[in-house]
Amino acid sequence: MFEPMDAQELADARAAMEESLVDTAQVLVYTKTSNGRGGEIVTYPPGPTYPARLAPYRPRPEQVQGDQLQSSAAFRLHLPHGAALTAKDRVQITGGDYGGAYEVETPLPRTTQLCLSAVVIKIGQQ
Repeated sequence: MFEPMDAQELADARAAMEESLVDTAQVLVYTKTSNGRGGEIVTYPPGPTYPARLAPYRPRPEQVQGDQLQSSAAFRLHLPHGAALTAKDRVQITGGDYGGAYEVETPLPRTTQLCLSAVVIKIGQQ
């Protein structure tokens, strides 16, 4: 029968998970401000920085843009359990093979208490 982890086991498991986060992600926080003329401007100022891991997740269907065929891939981003990330934010990844800016397609439900996962798409490859 399954027994839940106690607080120390959970802390140890989270620490082990964080050791596997070898990249760095800076959250670029979705922010709307008034443009002073009745409209809004969307900006992405730098927010918190977290250890992260980014890995290919699944290919996306190819699309025609203009007269060129465009393809892209979705990536799965892992952040520490307590990280703050919304579907409107962006992330800047440094380190590893996949550095660059990414849009958050969807944060995934917290199915574990070990980390936060999200599906992200590299900006410029949508």
